[in-house]
Amino acid sequence: MLSPLQGDSVSFWQRELKPGGYSADDADVTAAVILIVLVTSVWVGFDARSRDWSDNSFADAPWKWVVGSLVLWIVVFPLYLVKRGQAASASAAPAPHQPAMPDARSRT
Repeated sequence: MLSPLQGDSVSFWQRELKPGGYSADDADVTAAVILIVLVTSVWVGFDARSRDWSDNSFADAPWKWVVGSLVLWIVVFPLYLVKRGQAASASAAPAPHQPAMPDARSRT
């Protein structure tokens, strides 16, 4: 591969950086990146549904995490991984407050 600083720089630019000059390797990498973004965004959707986002100021609903992950994955996916540790699991939500029963021993 020629460097643009060595010799015939015009042919380097024409061969290496011409528009639409993608090779099979470029297509494979692009397909892999798209697949990773789609799969992780679907996972974010399922995982976000099982968490309580009501007190999150960035995204308070699972669909917002999914859309953000699809649109700006490089920022939103790592942010989701950080924020998911701070969000309580929806199944681990505190039980509703039950009135205390008087203790039988306290009666005299």
